[in-house]
Amino acid sequence: MKFLSTLFFLFAFSSLFGQNFIDDRLAAIHTSRIRALDVPMHMTSTSLYPSAVAIPFVFIAQGLYETDSASLRRGMVAVASIGCASIITLAMKYSIRRRRPYANSPTSFQDLTRSNTINPNRSFPSGHSSVAFALATSTTLSLPKWYIAVPMFAWAGAVGYSRIHLGVHYPSDVLVGAAIGAGSAFLSHHLNRRFFRK
Repeated sequence: MKFLSTLFFLFAFSSLFGQNFIDDRLAAIHTSRIRALDVPMHMTSTSLYPSAVAIPFVFIAQGLYETDSASLRRGMVAVASIGCASIITLAMKYSIRRRRPYANSPTSFQDLTRSNTINPNRSFPSGHSSVAFALATSTTLSLPKWYIAVPMFAWAGAVGYSRIHLGVHYPSDVLVGAAIGAGSAFLSHHLNRRFFRK
């Protein structure tokens, strides 16, 4: 329930200020961006897919190899978190159909040619952010150590920012995507503890 109320609040907040306010914030970020970071930001953005496969795979492989049920469950919870976040995100993308920044202002983002290869009408919410935060939150809940949490959330935050930097998402897309990802991880973790309680 807390997850749904948070999601509703973020969506209402982004809608309250209107598209012009969001456009202005994005324009400020884009015009002040360090252009030397364009390639690293693209690399950060594309790091999502191998990470989303590799981390759950390592947990599951370790669990199967060592017959460790805890590691196996960590991997399954990570997969469930990513799956839940992806389903919610895709459902919202197809129902809301918000245009991406580069589609609304092509001249502002003409130097970011990589942006033009994805669907221009599926901006809200950010799928990269939802999956990155689902993975970061799930991993941190499974292994609650600061040296796990800090790099995982730093990476997830960098993935979210890279989407704004590259002109494919508005800040509100990233915030709501992050909330969906974190909420999906908390839900998956809670269900895992409930159904596999010793």
